[in-house]
Order: sequence, then C-alpha cells, then structure tokens
Amino acid sequence: MTSVIKNFVKNSLQNNYIEYVIILLLCFIFYGNTLFNKYALDDAIVITQNTFTKSGLKGIPDILKFDTFTGFFGEQKKLVAGGRYRPLSLITFAIEYQLFGLNPFISHLINILLFAFTCIILFKILKFLFFNSKSVFWSVPVIATLVFIIHPIHTEVIANIKGRDEIIALLGSLISLLFSIKYIDNKKFIYLLYSFLAFTTGIFSKENTICFIIIIPLTIYVFRKADLKAFLNILLPIIISSGIFIFIRYKTIGFHINQPSELMNNPFLYANVHQKYATIFLTLGIYIKLLFFPHPLTFDYYPYHIKITDFSDYRILLIILIYIIIIIYSIFKIKSKSVIAYSYLFFLISISIVSNILFPIGTFMNERFLYMPSVGFSIFLGYIIVEKLKNYLNTKILLFIFSVLFIMAFIKTFSRNKIWKDDFTLFTNDVNISSNSAKSNTSAGGVLIDKANTIKDISKATYLRKQAINYLHKAITIYPGYFDAMLLLGNAYAELKNIDSAIFYYQKALQLNPKEIVFDNIDIVLNRTDSVDQIINICENLVKKFPKRFSLNYKLGYYYGRYKNNLNKSIYYLEKAVEIKPDDFAANKDLGVAYALSNNLNKASEQFEKAIKINSKDIDTYKNLYLSLLNLGKKNEADKILAIIKEMENKNN
Repeated sequence: MTSVIKNFVKNSLQNNYIEYVIILLLCFIFYGNTLFNKYALDDAIVITQNTFTKSGLKGIPDILKFDTFTGFFGEQKKLVAGGRYRPLSLITFAIEYQLFGLNPFISHLINILLFAFTCIILFKILKFLFFNSKSVFWSVPVIATLVFIIHPIHTEVIANIKGRDEIIALLGSLISLLFSIKYIDNKKFIYLLYSFLAFTTGIFSKENTICFIIIIPLTIYVFRKADLKAFLNILLPIIISSGIFIFIRYKTIGFHINQPSELMNNPFLYANVHQKYATIFLTLGIYIKLLFFPHPLTFDYYPYHIKITDFSDYRILLIILIYIIIIIYSIFKIKSKSVIAYSYLFFLISISIVSNILFPIGTFMNERFLYMPSVGFSIFLGYIIVEKLKNYLNTKILLFIFSVLFIMAFIKTFSRNKIWKDDFTLFTNDVNISSNSAKSNTSAGGVLIDKANTIKDISKATYLRKQAINYLHKAITIYPGYFDAMLLLGNAYAELKNIDSAIFYYQKALQLNPKEIVFDNIDIVLNRTDSVDQIINICENLVKKFPKRFSLNYKLGYYYGRYKNNLNKSIYYLEKAVEIKPDDFAANKDLGVAYALSNNLNKASEQFEKAIKINSKDIDTYKNLYLSLLNLGKKNEADKILAIIKEMENKNN
C-alpha cells in the first residue's frame, strides 16, 4: 500500500498539471481566509479613496501621468524621498473597479491567484536550476517552494490588497529570470522578448525589480555555463526595460532627493549619522530574525517601534559581524558556484534596495520588504534541509521537523490573516505590538473614535473615546509634532463635549500645520457651543494668529453685534471678513445691519446693495435696504425697492 502511495505521489509530481494544482491548493489553504477580509491600511491610498482608481478605465491615463499618491491626495505630493511611480498595480485596481466596483473579495482573490502563479514560476525556475535532484518529493525545488509558500512573513503582502505591487514586481522578475534561463538553454531570441516584457511588468509595478539586473546574470553564472555574448544578450532586454522605466519616471515625477521634514516619512529626521546607520543595521538584523522566527508580526515599524540606537549597542556589532561573515563567505564561495553563496547574494542584493543604505525609503523597515529577499532565504533553507542536514539526520526525522514547521507556519499565517480583516482589527491589535510607535497609537485612536461615532450606547461610546484619548496622548508623547494625533485628540474631546480641551489640541494642530480641516472642525465645535463668551474668547485668541481667516472674523463680527451689542467691534471684524471674502452674502448683509444700527445709513444702504448683487432672492435684505433709503430721505429709490419687495411677497404667496 505504501509503495502504491509513493508511486502515485511520484507520478503526480512528474505531471506539471498536478504540481501546479497542489501549489494552488496550498496557497488557498494558507491565504483563503483573506477572501473574507475588507480593505485595510494603505488600500485607501490606492483603491477606496483614490480618485484615479475609482474612475475605472478612464483613470488609467492619470495613473500613468502622476505620482502614485496623487489620486489619493488630489495633488502631486512628494511625501517620501524620490517620490513613488508604481502605476501597474493601480491600473489593475482601476480595471477591477470598472468591472466589479469596490469589491474586496475580488481583490483578495486576485492577490492569492497572483501569489500562487508566483509560486508556480518559482518552482519551475528551481526545477531548471536543480534538475539533478535524485528525489522527486524530497528535493530543493519542492522544499524551497514550500518554504516560500508557507512563510508567515508574506501575510502583509498577500492579505493587504495594496501589497499587489510587491507581488507583481516579484512575479515579473521571476518570469524574466525564467525566460533568461530558457534562452541560455535554447538560444531562442523570442525568450529575450518575453524576458523584456516580464521585467517591464515587474518594474512598472515596483522599482525593486531592478535588483534582477544583477540577480539574473548571477543565476546564470552559478547554474549554467554561458559565454560573454550570452550574458550580454540576457542583460540587454532588462537594461533597456530599466532605461525605459527610469526615463518615463523622470518625465512623470522627476527625481527629487530632498528629505521630507515630517518624522513619519523620514524616521531618521532627528538622528545623527552614527545613530542613523546603527539603526539601519539594527533593522537588517531584525529582517534576519523575522526570516527565521516570524513573530511577532506588525504592520507598523514607524518611529519609535524601532528605537534609535548607536554603535555602543552590542547588538549592532553582532549584526555587522553576521553580515560581514555572509558577505565574505559569498564573495569567496560564489567563485565555486556555491548554492549557499548564491542564496546569500540573492538576499543581500534584494534587501539592499529597501535597507535605507543606498537611499532613504521613508520608514525604518517593513515586513513586505522581505517578500523578494525571502526567495533567497527559501532557496537557502531548502538547500540546507535537503542537501546538508541529511548528513546528520535521516529523512524521516527531517520530514517530521518540516511537518511541525509547516503546521506552525499555517497557524501563524491563518491567525495573522484574520488580523488584516479591516483597519479597526489591524490597528487595535498591532498597537499592542508596536506600542512605542506614534503611528500605531494614532491609528488605534482614530479607529476607536470612528467606532464610537457609530455606537448609540453613550456609555460604550464614551469608553471608546477615552480609550482613544489614551492612545493619542501616548502618540504625542512619542512624537510631540504629530499633526494627525493632535487633530484626532481635538476630535475626541469635541465628541466628549470638552470644548476647552478640543480647542487646545486644535490650536496645537494649527501650530504644526494650518490645514483647512482644523478650521472646519473648530467651526463645528463652536457651532455646538452655547456660551457666547467662550466663542468670542476662542475666536479672539485664534484671530491673533490667523488674522486673514474669514470664519474667525465673521464669527466675531456676528457675535459682538448680535449678542454683545458692541457695534464698533462688530463692524471692525465684519469689515475684515468682507475684505477677505468680498462675495460672501451673509458677511455683507450683516455688515449692512451693523452699519444701520450704528446709524451709518449711507454705508448700510451701499452694503445691502452689494449683498443683493450676491443674492437677489433674500427678501430681508431688500427690506433692510428699503428702510435705510427711506430714513435717508431717498423716497423714490425706496419706493422702487418696496415694489420689488411686494412682487417677491406676491410670488411667495
């Protein structure tokens, strides 16, 4: 019976169709539960709140013409050093939106299918590279591909729809590698065209595809015999592709190298050179740790989940030593075409572009940045398990160990996928892991406020808002200059009807960045306030800092006139309001009333006439103008206005 099963497995694995079905099934076993997830994290930037994506096919030209963030922010913003030009994944989202609308199920399904296709391509490549494997099942291609499929570090890329840029980038890179190998084996120039198209697909999805300019010839060097001409032939299409991308990128968004002045987009903003590079090496050490032990996982490695360190930290010296050993080993052993050296170099080359060493990437690190380098790790682990450990452990023990790791990886991946359900689940879970991150605390605070606003139970809503305030206070303790946290604190206190605290944090937010949304929120809070004195006090404090702000001047003019009968101050602020916004009907009308009450009838009548030009349908303004003209002794003009008033009254009746 055992021999029958073995023969069945062997025959099945020799059948490409069965191999691919098994890979597809494994991908769905590990990531199938993401199909029930919603949108989360950066999905808003590329899908749900991206005007280009939500324009469907009509949005594709704009996706190609602008920075990746433009469709979200509504303007070309250079939030991170170098900008971002990754149009291809956004194009797929635009096509999805055209066909299915906002449908996270479809998006998650496509991510899984693309991941499965990537795993199939990886398996095909490894079969080409390790074609001398004695065992069909217990072979480097099988074990390395399994390691790649089951590794929990990939949850961010697969479970977060936005991670499709990483998926397509690696998929295009691997297909380009596959056709480069086929060209070396068969010398058919059509394979070079396929390599070019695949590489172009990858690099227009994400820039790290460019690593394969080195990885592809390195692979050929280690696993094939090729002359210089063959190397040049496989390099030519990918170099041309890279050149096309760089040219289009430059023409589209340029190459700016200025560092952002905001900590969340420049984590080394307050670090000196020694601290910067020590912290970079710390992240490189964490990357290795996550490959071998992917726990805990988090979406957030922003300041200061990763703490700024220096070279006095013993861990940094240990990490540097590890990398020196890896580099020296790779340099000396690659000459003898060592598979281990190859896997090391694959990892080093692909991690270098996201390491912050070559250029800043806008964050300390991210788990998704290990997606491409993990191919090198998978080859390394597959080779060690199959070719090296067999000298110390028999196959049954190795199979048992691998089975245990398989089960543990499934449990971790399956549970982590559920955390990516939506923003609320993700942020409130990961804030416990990234507890020292200003971003995590702010994100958790934000979703708790949103949740509270949907709850009718006042006590539960109050509890959530107070919980949000705790997170937000921690965020500004970590990063006192965090605008988003200040704004959300103002919102939370406003919902709790703590007006003084709300205004205090709105003012803090305005000091950091006088955005329109802060003034809008202040207006909402003031409109909810019954105390005229409090409104006047708040507006007077604000107008000193923002004298050109229309709403502040108008409110002061209105409240001084209507509730304090202080016509001098009312006229002063209303005149400023009209100067700032000449076409505002209410300000012109109220200024006319203030002039009339102060017995300045000439100015009153002039102001009412201006108001009527803005809005000719307000009967009260005509009545005010009529009285002003009548009191000025301009009976003929007053009679004309009276006739208009009667005509308007007849129409209304």
